[in-house]
Amino acid sequence: MEQRSRETSPRDLLYVFFRHKRKMAILFVVVATAVAVDTFRRPEIYRSEAKLLVRVGRETVSLDPTATIGETINVTRPYEREINSELEILRSRDLADAVVDAVGLDAFRRRPDAMSADRHEAGNVESLARRVLSAIRNITASSKALVHNVLVQLDLRDSLSERERAIRRVVENLEIATSKETNVITMAYEAESPHLAGRVLDKFIDAYLGKHATAYQTPGTQRFFEQQSEHLRVELDAAEEELQSVKNESGIASLEQQRQAVVTNIGALEQRVAEAEAERAASQAKLEALKKRLSGMPQIVVLQETTGLQDYGADLMRSALYALQLKEQDLISNFTEDSEQVQRIRMQVAEAKGMLRREEEDKPSRAQVVRGVNVSYQQTQLSLLAEEANLSALQSEILELRSQLDGARAGLKLLNDVEIKGTRLQREISLLAESYQQYCQKLEETRIDQALRNERISNISIVQAATVPTSPVRPRKGLMLALGLLLALFGAMVVGFGCEYLDHSVKTPGDVEAKLGLTVLASIPRLRLGRSFPIRSLSKHAQPGEQEATQAVDWCAPRGLTEPYETFREQPLFSSNGTGARRTGARVFAVVGCRQGEGVSSVTANLAASLARSGAGPVLVVDANICGPSMHRIFGTRFSPGLVDLVGSTNGRRKLAISHLTPDLHVLTTGTNNGAARELFNAGSDRLAKAIGEMRKPYRFILVDMPATSDMSSTARIASTCDGVILVVEAERLRWEVVQREKEQLEKWRANIVGVVLNKRRYPIPGWLYRAL
Repeated sequence: MEQRSRETSPRDLLYVFFRHKRKMAILFVVVATAVAVDTFRRPEIYRSEAKLLVRVGRETVSLDPTATIGETINVTRPYEREINSELEILRSRDLADAVVDAVGLDAFRRRPDAMSADRHEAGNVESLARRVLSAIRNITASSKALVHNVLVQLDLRDSLSERERAIRRVVENLEIATSKETNVITMAYEAESPHLAGRVLDKFIDAYLGKHATAYQTPGTQRFFEQQSEHLRVELDAAEEELQSVKNESGIASLEQQRQAVVTNIGALEQRVAEAEAERAASQAKLEALKKRLSGMPQIVVLQETTGLQDYGADLMRSALYALQLKEQDLISNFTEDSEQVQRIRMQVAEAKGMLRREEEDKPSRAQVVRGVNVSYQQTQLSLLAEEANLSALQSEILELRSQLDGARAGLKLLNDVEIKGTRLQREISLLAESYQQYCQKLEETRIDQALRNERISNISIVQAATVPTSPVRPRKGLMLALGLLLALFGAMVVGFGCEYLDHSVKTPGDVEAKLGLTVLASIPRLRLGRSFPIRSLSKHAQPGEQEATQAVDWCAPRGLTEPYETFREQPLFSSNGTGARRTGARVFAVVGCRQGEGVSSVTANLAASLARSGAGPVLVVDANICGPSMHRIFGTRFSPGLVDLVGSTNGRRKLAISHLTPDLHVLTTGTNNGAARELFNAGSDRLAKAIGEMRKPYRFILVDMPATSDMSSTARIASTCDGVILVVEAERLRWEVVQREKEQLEKWRANIVGVVLNKRRYPIPGWLYRAL
């Protein structure tokens, strides 16, 4: 549901309260009654209490070595541990078994009515209220027993013996707790009889003291500590002998001096290895440089080179070429460029140039070269051989140093092994000596514990014996009744506001405007008694100049609806300045509802009667609701002929079918519904719209009572032919989502929805209170 845009006012809260007052009142009465019945049904419970003081005593001597005689100790943690231990003992099932055996099953078998004899003397007469409550409690107990038996028969609950149920009852009703920052244990037991509560708690304390005495008794403790002490003494002697044997076998007089010498030697060797490694790295770098240098030197080099020697063949060819070129110039001066002689000589010149060029390429220079062995190459090769010998010597030295270093480290490892073994043996001797001392101390404590047990000394004292209560602790009737009233009130409010929150129906004009976005034309209240249709009355009217008055028939809205319909007719829609018809003549309004039974016919009839009484002009009511025609019953006219019979008929016959109730109020009923009506609606709206259009001229308003949009799919289509559509919505009936869908269906056919009539609206808030707010 959408959230309202306006703020919540006290009227809204009272509206919810008065609207759902029946639901809220029923829930309030039911919850309050249930709480009251449950309060007085519950049996009275009595509570017996007792207190025990836990002291550090003989029970902790054999468990805590700090709890010895004559020593000052921190007792915070021992108190907590000991109290927790006592609590566990108190919660053991054995104590519950012992209590049931001591008290007897008959005491747990008695019902509240029988237990009441413990609280009253034989001569006392119970009041009537006490007898009634006792009867109710007996019935409740019997009902619980019957339900238990049924569940047992259906295998839904385990079948327990009477003794087992009594034991569980003792465990469930017993409460054990400790006081804060103390070593006092508080015990309480609740029962339906004060004497039973005190008796059960007293027997429980007796059983606990006996259990406490036996729980701390440990048979064979002294013998165990004697055996363990002897066993530890033997192991301690063996460990000391093994340590002495290790020192003798290693031959080390002083472990620390031997370690210092070995560590010093290892340091010197590591330094020498590092230096040799550095020298080897330098030698390798120098060797690589010599190799690189040697690879770039030639082994044979030029020792002497002589240039400028004479080439006789080339000189002769060059001379012949010069001669040919001179001859070519001579021929060019005597012959043309294209002559045979010139071409031939040019070919000879080209061949001579080619031969000369090849000769020069084959012999690029005229030089004499003398070659020999490179001296630098020989010197570099000798240096390389010397450096390789040096590198080999360094590698041998490094290997020897590493071998010595490994030997020194092996000696250090041997020293470490001897030290670890000696340390382990020394630690084992220390632990054995400490354990031997503790067991000897425990042996002495066990002897003291045995002596205290023989004297039956306990660390438990009864600070407060089990009390016999005089008044019940439950039920607290006043508190339960007050809480019941609050719960009933809260539940009623939750139901009221929950129903309002879940209710999506249209209830107020504000809902119409907020949810549907339509204008509310009128809010018609719901009448609790009487009819909601127009009422026929007779009145006398005297015309001017006439001595005797004539009786006239008049129709008006019923009492209680007159004012809303008068306000409705004063809407601008029905005034002379309001929305006019789309064609000349009367204004035609279709009155439509979403579902049957929303009061569309009553709204149409009352509105027509109110408009007729206003003197605005003649009003025609057309009953087009073929699914549920009712205008003939409302106005007491004939049913046929009517609208269905007259569609397509002549004007004269149409006038005969219209009933003239008053001079300004005319009614056209549905007519005989012989199947033609639905054909008229399903075939299309042209014939019906044409028929209504022909009736516009003599009337001021025409109100058409249409079928519900959910009953006929053609209602929206037919309503769109009218000048306006008045949508009737019954308050608190339909969800606003349903009305929204019907509205969208009307708008789909472009119907002119002029507004909404909120019919049968409830006003739950009393008028005087509403006006006061």
